[in-house]
Amino acid sequence: MSQFYSLKATFEKILSRRTYLKIKETGTLADWKRETNKLLRAIALSVVATVKVADEKFFVEIEREIEYGKEIVACANDAAELFAALSATLTKLVFLQLGCIPSHNRAESVPLHERNWVLNRVRSVQYVQTTEQRAAIAGRGQGKGNVAP
Repeated sequence: MSQFYSLKATFEKILSRRTYLKIKETGTLADWKRETNKLLRAIALSVVATVKVADEKFFVEIEREIEYGKEIVACANDAAELFAALSATLTKLVFLQLGCIPSHNRAESVPLHERNWVLNRVRSVQYVQTTEQRAAIAGRGQGKGNVAP
């Protein structure tokens, strides 16, 4: 049960206790693929349902990366390949949501200096919180419970 526990716990928190129980001890590769695909579909749906202001290309890029992620998850022959596919997909999604996927295709290592990691050349990101959102968080305790108030 401890193998892959952090990912199992994340699947439980995001998808359900039932998902956790499916994969906790005797989950097959097919079970993991099915639940990973479900997670990627949930992310795609969440982006469309949540992001209210974005250029059309953003949504196309997100959809393309998620579809590619589902393809490489489907081709995984073992858990390591599946987790690598999921990790690669989620990494690209994080960078897309910050502005763009960086492309540092150079022979030498890219220094971790801010000037090398400004990602707003394609689009800028702005996070805002309304009074109602603040009140919803205050009313139930930050980070607890479901997303919906």
